[in-house]
Amino acid sequence: MKVNIPAEIEAAINNPDVPKIYSNSFACALGIGDSSILFKNGNKPVCLLNLSYTTAKTLAIKLQGLIVHLENASGNKIMTTDDIVLFFKEDSKPMTKPKVKPKTKAKAKPKKE
Repeated sequence: MKVNIPAEIEAAINNPDVPKIYSNSFACALGIGDSSILFKNGNKPVCLLNLSYTTAKTLAIKLQGLIVHLENASGNKIMTTDDIVLFFKEDSKPMTKPKVKPKTKAKAKPKKE
């Protein structure tokens, strides 16, 4: 699959004046007139983004569309952080070796005389 990066985004990537921020977690909140997204790297805040309700909803729809396209094209389901937390809660049993029955030698049958 060819990655198609719009010219506008490619220009921003190559522009040293545009801040580049990595986030692996976030928190969201609603205010009276807008929404806020606190992006974090681990537990360290790295960016606070304020969006109008309209822009926030449009962003959510566009991001959902991108992820659905990736999942359909790749055949892989992308897990959300909520999915991962649930997985670890359900799979919280300690790891143990699988129970394997020891191989036993077949006993020789007595010969009939």
